[in-house]
Amino acid sequence: MSKDGTVVALRTYTDVYLYTAPDGDVAKALTTTPIRVPLPDEPQGEAIAFDAAGDLISGSEAYQGPLPPLRILRGASDIALSGGTTSSLGS
Repeated sequence: MSKDGTVVALRTYTDVYLYTAPDGDVAKALTTTPIRVPLPDEPQGEAIAFDAAGDLISGSEAYQGPLPPLRILRGASDIALSGGTTSSLGS
């Protein structure tokens, strides 16, 4: 959830879904239509978090190899709240 409680991020292995939660109600937010953000190919992508500025950070584990880079979607909270679209997370 974003720092101000207005956006919820739900991650799968292939995508992040951004839900608006203007009143901070996560259960209510999950009943709305999300914005889908495709993720880059990550071997074990399981981590997702917002930073204080509302950017979304995606991370992955790696089995017996170097860790993949963290990916950042700048302004993810603003994108969700404006109902905008985005192509993917960058590095």
